[in-house]
Amino acid sequence: MVNGAGVSRTNVTNVQITCVTPIATRLAGADETGDEKDGKGKFAVFHDSTTSTLDSSGNFWVGGYSNLRKVTAEGDVTTPVFRDESLNEFNSSNIHALAVDKLNNLYTSSGLILSTLGNSTRFASRLPYGTEIKGLAFDSMGNLYISDKTLNVIYKLPPVGNAVVFAGSGKAGLVDGKGKSASFDFSGSYDGHLAIDSKNNIFVTESENADIRKITADG
Repeated sequence: MVNGAGVSRTNVTNVQITCVTPIATRLAGADETGDEKDGKGKFAVFHDSTTSTLDSSGNFWVGGYSNLRKVTAEGDVTTPVFRDESLNEFNSSNIHALAVDKLNNLYTSSGLILSTLGNSTRFASRLPYGTEIKGLAFDSMGNLYISDKTLNVIYKLPPVGNAVVFAGSGKAGLVDGKGKSASFDFSGSYDGHLAIDSKNNIFVTESENADIRKITADG
């Protein structure tokens, strides 16, 4: 047996298996916070990170009240610059939610799509006016789910077209049910974070209601 795999050409009567306990190691970041600094591993400094996501290339993207940072699988930390159609630099502060699509484009709580080419475009125009994004997550079919603090609902944004209400009555509360018959409360600082599993079930945090809610793929 080599590295846990092999082919036996005779009967096997005794196999010894040794399991090694995994140990967490530091990928990036100094022992303390402070002025942000790019670098590798412990030589990089983070300030006030509040959200992160992993793209298909193995890069972590870390957001917060300061800058949007990129952390490679090897621990190299950089601060990429993104520009809009007028070549103006995107202000990457105050990002509290991130999601990445199958093309590694980043969707941010500021309502912008940040491409791998360093460009930025808006998707907020496809949302109802006044939407305040709290959480973002993609399902396996490319639909983006967005929790909205303004109306306490979760929108479904398909790859093409405008957002529709997927769940939530529009009234703050704690009511289970299907679709618009359910109620949420996203008024707290740690409400509305979204995660989706392999079966497209959505999990939602609600600190105001002191719970985690589960929404199935059919609402």
